[in-house]
Amino acid sequence: MNPKMIRSALFVGLITFVLSFLITHMIGSSHPLLASLFIGFLLFELTFFHQFHKTKKVSKL
Repeated sequence: MNPKMIRSALFVGLITFVLSFLITHMIGSSHPLLASLFIGFLLFELTFFHQFHKTKKVSKL
């Protein structure tokens, strides 16, 4: 497993978590932490899947 792939997915997940926490806290959400964790994890997984799929596609060529 490529450490660069994990690092980029973690970076995207953390940035998304922080931004979504600030936005949900500003709009007065009842549970901004849970919403931010869900959104951050979702984008982490999507980024990881995208990087994995791209790596798999390149290795087939």
